[in-house]
Amino acid sequence: MKKAIPFSLFLLLFIACEKEFEPPFDNQKFYDYHETQNWNSEDFKSELIGEWQLIYQYCCSEATSAAWADVREEEYVLNIGVDSIQVYRKGELASTTFWELETRGETAFYLNSEVGIENTFGTIYLNKEYLLFNGSPSDGSDSYYERIK
Repeated sequence: MKKAIPFSLFLLLFIACEKEFEPPFDNQKFYDYHETQNWNSEDFKSELIGEWQLIYQYCCSEATSAAWADVREEEYVLNIGVDSIQVYRKGELASTTFWELETRGETAFYLNSEVGIENTFGTIYLNKEYLLFNGSPSDGSDSYYERIK
């Protein structure tokens, strides 16, 4: 019992001193970069073309279960072409669908596809080599992708 008390105090101190988790992305930086680019739909679509791997998701900012999830191990990849998107899971082609860029207002872009594509809900923002589908303002999750090609 006497040995358990010092160990418990050490464990409590270790947990209390642990560095607070910092989110891997700051949405404000996505918004700011997006605004400085003065995107038009043609240029934005051109920048979207390529391969993107889903790396993080943030779900439900107002919920008690809000959390960041590192999802790289799921190997979820979007191969965005000029008019089609291929979805890969663990290296295997899961689906292909046609898509177009939907513009709302002057600088709000959305993915419009024949069939819904998981992890592509919300306004799209580009930040250099990263892509954000910002679904949290509509109670969805935010999906963060990294360009791989």
